[in-house]
Amino acid sequence: MSDLPKVWLAHSYTLNKNFLPDFKQEEFERKLEKVKIFSAYIDKHVDFILEKIVHYTGLAWQSKEIPVYILFDHEKRSIAFPLIIAWKGYPEDRLLVLTHELIHIILRDSQDNIFKQNNPMTPLNNKESEAVIWLIVKQVFTDLDQARKTKFTDEYDRFSQFDEAQKEFFKLVNDFSAKWDIKQKPLKEWLQTL
Repeated sequence: MSDLPKVWLAHSYTLNKNFLPDFKQEEFERKLEKVKIFSAYIDKHVDFILEKIVHYTGLAWQSKEIPVYILFDHEKRSIAFPLIIAWKGYPEDRLLVLTHELIHIILRDSQDNIFKQNNPMTPLNNKESEAVIWLIVKQVFTDLDQARKTKFTDEYDRFSQFDEAQKEFFKLVNDFSAKWDIKQKPLKEWLQTL
């Protein structure tokens, strides 16, 4: 697909220094070595992931380029705007988080902005919206595992069982999988049936 955005890792010592005042250039360089596996995952799988996000949301990409910044502070959360992945040292689960944030980007950028507050097309609250996004992530990685013989859904399962709060939230994700047959209708169409 030629209309997929270019997703690339953007390394910023200054960004990290702003969050971690004691952060040193040498430490930054050392940690970047560990990010190489993540970078290889992006290079190998990102087009497949972007295409599946289009398929399961029913939306088109508006962004032409999406830089991904790495923040070496495991206590911070990843965010989509700008796309910052908080590095926790596990490239596999960071690919899950990247996919989650990419879904936020396509939803925000869509003409319909289907998750915008007070949008009549958005019958879901914030927590439910997050659950639906994670359901899409799970399906994308199920497809990736089947197509590429990877084991990313194992990482999804570990991620969903991280702690009690995470387990409770992922029960909601499973509830939505019973309500929405993701393989039959993209998100945009399913929301119109609610």
